[in-house]
Order: sequence, then structure tokens, then C-alpha cells
Amino acid sequence: MRQQSLRVVVGCRGIDNVVVLWWFEREGRHTRVEVLHLARGGYELRVFDERGVEQVETFTNSDELAKRQQAVQDALIAQGWKRAGEWLL
Repeated sequence: MRQQSLRVVVGCRGIDNVVVLWWFEREGRHTRVEVLHLARGGYELRVFDERGVEQVETFTNSDELAKRQQAVQDALIAQGWKRAGEWLL
């Protein structure tokens, strides 16, 4: 069910494709990190907190994106979040 919902949102925003999704869990709550390749070029790093609030950062350089994505994941782990899954589209 979540997959279908996500695909609708992605299509509506004009994004070419989702590259990778990571899920994290803490005390029965979930948060998500997404890396997207944009149809117009560049990348977005999206972080959804446990309430569904989205933070978006845009990058033109994949190396900078990778560094920031790793920093976000490291921060989540430091806050007690556990990696619960990964999905490559």
C-alpha cells in the first residue's frame, strides 16, 4: 500500500525517479530518508520525520549529496533510530 501511495506522490511532483529510500525505526515510530534524481537535473535529499514533516535539500553534485545523506543517517542513528529497511527503485 505504501509503495502505491509513494509512486503517486512522485509522479505528481514531476520527479524522474526515486533512487533509494531508507526507513528508520525508534520506539515503534518511523522516519524516512529519500534520495531522488530530478527530471530537470540534480538531486533532492528528503527527510520525513515521524510526524510526516518533510525537509528537502537540493544538490547539483552527487558527491555533496552523498556526504549530506550520510551525515543525516549518522545523525538519526546517534539519536537512537535503527535502520529498518532500504528500497531501491
